[in-house]
Amino acid sequence: MFDNRRYWQHRSHFKNTVLVGGWNPWGNPKSVQTEHSVALAMTTFYQEPCLWRDSIIRDIANPQRHPGHRMEHCVTFGNVSPDIERGPGCVHADPMFMDPKNLDYRLRPGSPCIGKASDGGDIGVRWTPEMLELLRVAQELRRRGLITF
Repeated sequence: MFDNRRYWQHRSHFKNTVLVGGWNPWGNPKSVQTEHSVALAMTTFYQEPCLWRDSIIRDIANPQRHPGHRMEHCVTFGNVSPDIERGPGCVHADPMFMDPKNLDYRLRPGSPCIGKASDGGDIGVRWTPEMLELLRVAQELRRRGLITF
């Protein structure tokens, strides 16, 4: 049995991740840090401060107006709660994904995310050859009708 109370006693750190469902750290007494990620659904912040760095984020809500949540070198393309602190390098723009209908969240040429991360690289996921191969296999399985997404 999964003990949610024990899980949330630790700091969460996501790196190089595509989050297709919403992120809702509502029960988290520790902070959350996310780097080089893409969040495609509503992200809701509660309690302890969260930091998003070098990431692409669709929607962010802070319904209880807890202070200290911040973004650095991020591109947002949806609704962002006005009380989320926007640090250096943050813009609101279309990230220009390659083919989101086929889960291809690489960046097209001309994307405002290219070369804008804190280290001079691209904002968002840093795709590895293994990740791209997994995407290719998933698309082929979907084409054959063996999986759906």
